[in-house]
Amino acid sequence: MPISCSGESELFDPQSGTFGAAGPITAKYYPDYGYTATLLMDGRVLFLGSNDWPDPADAEVYDPAAGTFASIAGPVSQEVAPASRLTDGTVLIAGGQIPGGNASTGAELYVPASGTFEHVGEMVTGRHSHAATPLPDDTVLITGGYSVWPTPTSSAEIFKH
Repeated sequence: MPISCSGESELFDPQSGTFGAAGPITAKYYPDYGYTATLLMDGRVLFLGSNDWPDPADAEVYDPAAGTFASIAGPVSQEVAPASRLTDGTVLIAGGQIPGGNASTGAELYVPASGTFEHVGEMVTGRHSHAATPLPDDTVLITGGYSVWPTPTSSAEIFKH
């Protein structure tokens, strides 16, 4: 899995227990800004995050076979929104933080075949810093987070694809 906070990236080799260079990454992802890295079904990795909050999230795909990163048009969602891969290979990004610390209700799917994000609706409750857990029936359980900072949200909802 590539990691970057400075434009450089590294791959971890679990057999040797070492890191090695992976190629230049185009965006800077900071762990405290809630970036995500999602393994796609074809072995590539979708990265979402932002280095310019409150701008929309940056997005790129890492191809381990080529050792390259490719920037793609990012989602509307902001930072601290989880990404959940569904059984058909699409990736759900629901909610996220908007300026002022409040939360978005928007939900989008990343479609690897086209390399695009598609708006798929709105959550009942806006949230960021929440959990999104894919379930065996291809729904996603979305729980917790914050709707209006700093008050936590104790509700849950289901995304049906």
